[in-house]
Amino acid sequence: MPSVCGAIVSSHTGLSRSSDPLTASSKPVTIPKFPPAVARADPQPVRGERLRDLAPASTGADAHAARVEQRDLVQAAEVDHDPVVARRLAADAVPSPSSKRRRGVRCSCFAIREPSITPPTIFAVTTLTLLHNPHCSTSVHALDALEAAGRDVTVRKYLLKAERLNEAELRSLAERLQGDPPDALIRRDKKYADLGLEADGLGIDEVVAILVEHPSLLQRPILDDGTAAMIGRPRSRAAAWAAAGKVTG
Repeated sequence: MPSVCGAIVSSHTGLSRSSDPLTASSKPVTIPKFPPAVARADPQPVRGERLRDLAPASTGADAHAARVEQRDLVQAAEVDHDPVVARRLAADAVPSPSSKRRRGVRCSCFAIREPSITPPTIFAVTTLTLLHNPHCSTSVHALDALEAAGRDVTVRKYLLKAERLNEAELRSLAERLQGDPPDALIRRDKKYADLGLEADGLGIDEVVAILVEHPSLLQRPILDDGTAAMIGRPRSRAAAWAAAGKVTG
């Protein structure tokens, strides 16, 4: 009776007792052999290699996104100081629709632009020149005020023959004089009286002619900032010069 039941079960399941893995005789299992993997010619991995072959052809926004992604890969490779990888990525880059070909040379749209450098702003430095007589208390007062304010002043002792003003310099001084008429450049001292001069109301030409002939008659102190000039009388003008760092007052 048990053999009949086993036969019935076997006929319904389509299996025989001999095919049962628990009762079947163990046989060696043959594992198929696959050919060994072919080594890469270049063992160095390349990010984004063969991007054009792997990415589907696309246009419009998709093509733009692919170009942007490839550009980022190229920039990342250059940041990593890997020029070989950067060149290969650039060669496989998706070209821009607007790129041009000139005599077989491909113009890539992924050229990395150097950041623009804004040149620093250079401020003009005012050069102060003081026509100075060290034997004049008013001139000494003006120099002391400028130096106490930290001003860089070029002192020109105009009474010395080597530092005397020539005709062109005297004319420029008279033309740029502020706060006084040109004849104020002539001192009214004893020598002026002895020469019998009458300088009131004289123009620039007459004033320059007198000062070229008599350099000691030049008034002092005089501050010249390259743009304007001014006589340091009254003394309060020296304080304004020191505060502003230029001719003012």
